[in-house]
Amino acid sequence: MKYFKLHRDKVIIQPYRGFSSPLNFYLRGRILEDKNIAIHRDATLFDTIKSNFNRWESDEIPHVPVTLQVADTQYETTTDREGYFIFEFSPGLNQQELEEWQFVDLVSKFQYWGQNYQISAHAEIFLPSTRAKLGIITDIDDTILQTDVLFRLKLLRNTFGQNSFQRRQLSGVSQWINALHRGVNEDEQNPVFYVSKSPRNIFDYLANFLTINDFPKGPVLLRDFGRQGIKRSKDYLGHKEDEIDRILNTYPDLKFIFFGDIAGRDPQIYHYIEQKYPGRVLAIFIRDIDHKRRRSAFEAWYSAAQPSKLTLIRSTLEGAKDTYAKGWHGKGVLEKLDEE
Repeated sequence: MKYFKLHRDKVIIQPYRGFSSPLNFYLRGRILEDKNIAIHRDATLFDTIKSNFNRWESDEIPHVPVTLQVADTQYETTTDREGYFIFEFSPGLNQQELEEWQFVDLVSKFQYWGQNYQISAHAEIFLPSTRAKLGIITDIDDTILQTDVLFRLKLLRNTFGQNSFQRRQLSGVSQWINALHRGVNEDEQNPVFYVSKSPRNIFDYLANFLTINDFPKGPVLLRDFGRQGIKRSKDYLGHKEDEIDRILNTYPDLKFIFFGDIAGRDPQIYHYIEQKYPGRVLAIFIRDIDHKRRRSAFEAWYSAAQPSKLTLIRSTLEGAKDTYAKGWHGKGVLEKLDEE
């Protein structure tokens, strides 16, 4: 059955940052109506709230075909009921000595509300440097971005009342992660992956925040906010486990440093990954939060689990001293953090 509107909606392909190696290729994206959401440093409070609300109230295009062009090869898939698509296949793309981002092409042809559409987009695929010595996997909310997840009113203010120019990083954390990205010789280009339970609806918002605050560019792996009806085993640790599995399986020769906080299940997830992939986890840094109930829950879990790689930190400088002592970056970042 055809449906009709009085006007033609603009529809876009929104690709998220993918990643690849000679072993695997991974890219997600979404097809949805374009609400012309822009991010401006000087946006009014009203415009900021409106833009943030529109991100959450997306109008997706379900069950339409998507074609991916990689060099001379085409791959086909279809969007799901929420407009998402995924391309995941082996083998992937070759890595080079220098870290790079490679563009691939996406095209979709379909009918929507009685109108014919042919839309396209370029997607970025991350190819880490072959000289990388380690990898970094970090949470976002309350690990690098002050979100106040455990404080409801502050969470709402941060989520809807501030744009990405106004959001604050936790003190010094971009300098710390950049030091690890550069490595002890300042030229390692160790890859950084941002894995968060935040919804994919705010991908552009978070990617912009990371750029504004000078974090190393890397894939931003978020979750499907509307995912329902999928039964999992009682041991399933969610979207983060899935994405971390993909990263570790795509780069089997890399060992990783993990960053998280006590607000959610980061300690449990990372400890589980440590057990699942023996020898692949170099360290786990968990940021403490001033919240009595969550701290008590963490302490009870820690006492029972006794995770050997996990360090609870109160400040960025505290963690950076540890990573410097382990030989993972130079001393310069300690001096910068000590000045803050």
